[in-house]
Amino acid sequence: MPKKLPIIIFLFSIYYYLLPITSAFAESNSYITIVNPQRISVYTKDYLLSFKSQYSEVEKRDLYATWPVTYDVLKKDDFVDELKRLNSSQELGIFLEVTPLFAKDANVIYNKLDSWHRAASLFLSGYSQADRIKLIDTVFKKFKEEFGYYPKSVGSWWTDSYS
Repeated sequence: MPKKLPIIIFLFSIYYYLLPITSAFAESNSYITIVNPQRISVYTKDYLLSFKSQYSEVEKRDLYATWPVTYDVLKKDDFVDELKRLNSSQELGIFLEVTPLFAKDANVIYNKLDSWHRAASLFLSGYSQADRIKLIDTVFKKFKEEFGYYPKSVGSWWTDSYS
């Protein structure tokens, strides 16, 4: 290593750390989108209590949030009723996760493996393209049936290009 390089690094470090910061680089029209996916899960003992506590925090702070929901949520009347009570600052969407109920209602054979969270079970890409169409059509139809419109947003852990 050349003898002058450590001196240059040292001087640069001093300059960098002692330089007064006069402005931030964030744009004034920046924003954050809060996304709270909702699902029915064995890990959540009381799904409505969980949802209500999340929504309470968002509402208390007058925040905008997106609430993507799984097909299984759309099948729970009590959950759908709560979602219909959200204030106008909230957005509803679809969260694409394949579950046994979702597959059954779409007339698709569920890829049951050793765990529900395996990609071949949970992701659309674990199913044929024809089955993906059935799954997507089923969840979009159910969403529109419940809320009267198609969602503006759709999310998933991973969505393949075909889907």
